[in-house]
Amino acid sequence: MVKNIYLNNLEFKTHAYNLGGSDKKSKGQIAVWKINTGSSEIYNQLERETVLGPKRQIIQIEEISLDRVDDVLPPDAIINFAMIDVERMEIACLLGMKDVIARSPNIIIIAEWSGWSH
Repeated sequence: MVKNIYLNNLEFKTHAYNLGGSDKKSKGQIAVWKINTGSSEIYNQLERETVLGPKRQIIQIEEISLDRVDDVLPPDAIINFAMIDVERMEIACLLGMKDVIARSPNIIIIAEWSGWSH
């Protein structure tokens, strides 16, 4: 994403944060899947074994920080656009940005939706 921002000359209009959007501050593990590396997601061992099955092979697992957008942005921040691509954490991410959404009357939100939620 950072490279895309730079290539489109948007570095003075937008900012990318190196964390996962959530409804609480915590740590998580992100799994990079062998089948589709672009579909990395917060890793849950029990869920993988019971829901996803053994066919989804993992290339690597890394620890990441999760945080609420409301806690990362300044308390008076108003935003016009949010793009959310958080692989099965959409609801948690939206809950974690409810304050900024409330004070941003013209906000446009584009969210990639996987159809799942934690």
